[in-house]
Amino acid sequence: THNADALDPATVTWQRVDNATSPTRFPSSIYPDSTDTGHAWVSYSGYDAYTPDTPGHVFEARYNPASGTATFTDRSYDLGDQPITGIAEFGPTGDLYAATDFGVLRLPSGATHWESAGTGLPSVAVYGLTLSQTGHVLYAATHGRGAYALTLPTS
Repeated sequence: THNADALDPATVTWQRVDNATSPTRFPSSIYPDSTDTGHAWVSYSGYDAYTPDTPGHVFEARYNPASGTATFTDRSYDLGDQPITGIAEFGPTGDLYAATDFGVLRLPSGATHWESAGTGLPSVAVYGLTLSQTGHVLYAATHGRGAYALTLPTS
């Protein structure tokens, strides 16, 4: 929607943008690009085995307002077939962070290989990511192990 702030909630309009190339599993996280209203990152839970015709867990979504459609580009690369429970992009570097059942992974901007997000984070299920863009901190909420903060590099 482009009018979520309408005074009358009944006038808010929604448009479905998923398509045949996006997984039919439920989205676990949507991270909108604060500088481009037509760009977002979408993560999906579940396993590719359940949707073999639409595999993938991390997608870059680009919305075209002229056509009212979106394209979904798979950025899962070497993640393997594992559910992603959260996603966030760090603006100053363009790095992407993904929460998994085995910790937090990082996809450096322009890379095609996911890596460990950093030291000090446990290899446990992480169900939520929050990013402080101005504070340069990634917060990870784990399942039963508490919350962790990771200071992010700015270059």
